[in-house]
Amino acid sequence: MEKRSVTVISGFLGAGKTSIIRHWLQTSPEPFALLINEFGACDVDGEILRSSQKTNGRDAYPIITLDNGCLCCTVAQDFLPAMATLAGMAHAPHHIVIETSGLSLPQPLIDAFYWEAIRSRFVMNGFITVIDAPAYQRGSFADNPQQVEEQRNAIGSRHATPIETLMQDQCDAADMVLINKADLLTMQEYTPLEAMVRERLGRDLPIIRCCHARCPWHVALGERHAMRTQHTISPKDAHAHGDHHDHDHDAFRSIVCSLPVMASEDQALTHARDVLCRSDVYRVKGFMAVEAKARRLVVQGVGDRLEHYYDRPWREDEDRLSSLVVIGGRSLSESLCGGG
Repeated sequence: MEKRSVTVISGFLGAGKTSIIRHWLQTSPEPFALLINEFGACDVDGEILRSSQKTNGRDAYPIITLDNGCLCCTVAQDFLPAMATLAGMAHAPHHIVIETSGLSLPQPLIDAFYWEAIRSRFVMNGFITVIDAPAYQRGSFADNPQQVEEQRNAIGSRHATPIETLMQDQCDAADMVLINKADLLTMQEYTPLEAMVRERLGRDLPIIRCCHARCPWHVALGERHAMRTQHTISPKDAHAHGDHHDHDHDAFRSIVCSLPVMASEDQALTHARDVLCRSDVYRVKGFMAVEAKARRLVVQGVGDRLEHYYDRPWREDEDRLSSLVVIGGRSLSESLCGGG
């Protein structure tokens, strides 16, 4: 059974999470469902994103809003039923994006993906943390820290954690970091800021510099199917994805690694991890053929997370070959496909 892929996007109030998702809705060629965690009964983010779907000329796909403001505290009560609803939809999109509130603790949600009710139907594609560049530079982490504090106090003692500690928790959970509003800083200001973020992360993760809340959908969400030929984003595509003058047109590349049948699952996963840990690789996704296994091994990785599971049997009319889509920066080279 093919599992539905889930991407979680986190970040403080005002970091640009909703604007980034709105950009994905307008540019992604594949639809995706949304689960949004908000504060209060006024479904602002949900209405903004529903409007984005309409302007994109698509049929509306599921947008579920949880207004408890604290998804991490209501995983069993709210998250599980919402995911069950999505799983039960016959024509729901393959991919789901979860937008958490800025105060949600990441770990309870991540832990939920190991529960049988979730892992049997869904796989986490990645945990993305959005950072507000000017706010982080000021040391306040949020554009309006007073409003964040008011929301935190409204929830009560369950979220007495200082904002800086919450920021660290979001970074510790991240597989990829989007530094948004980078256009508001000069490169002389941005370079040391990114170095500060890397120091906070304490490990080598993809960091994407975003301007005007525009992060290419394929970098953050990944390609669902292996492409037949290598692809470099053209100038036309780059503008469509929001890579304006703030990025070079060839800032991102995708290549396909076509590989033979792997002798074992361990060999397949070792090869995928080796590719994922290479410099300038942001995301790996694809299918692996393993000897003595009748089903395809699905692998998808970002940062230091590599998820895998077996889905459908190989068909008689298709070649049993391994194929990995690798998404990364401009220096991405076909040489990383070697080995295996």
